[in-house]
Amino acid sequence: MAHFARNLVGALILAGAFAGCGFSVGSPSAQVNYNYKVDCQSATSATTCTVHLSSDSSSTGTFNWKASSDDAGATFAPASGALAPGASADVDVTLPAGSCPKLTLNDAKQSITLVIDLKAHNLC
Repeated sequence: MAHFARNLVGALILAGAFAGCGFSVGSPSAQVNYNYKVDCQSATSATTCTVHLSSDSSSTGTFNWKASSDDAGATFAPASGALAPGASADVDVTLPAGSCPKLTLNDAKQSITLVIDLKAHNLC
């Protein structure tokens, strides 16, 4: 079993700024500052990844996300959640053997989309 751990900066589809391994976006009423790290382990039958999300305590908005992937066989636990200022959460992802998709965390209400390309970062 191989183990990979990297700090990643994903693509944020919204006008915003990247800082280190996170992102910051804002609107007139809320500022959100988030960081993430992805750890993956590959085995013969599947790849499992954990996306570690954290929100800076200075954020004034909550990231209400829903997870998806460009591989229909990917499963997420939990599949959605809310990340309040100063909070952290882990999202466990199970991928079929040989799959190396893009993972997406989307907050449709705030028009925030975080895309993590596992293949581009050599995580599977």
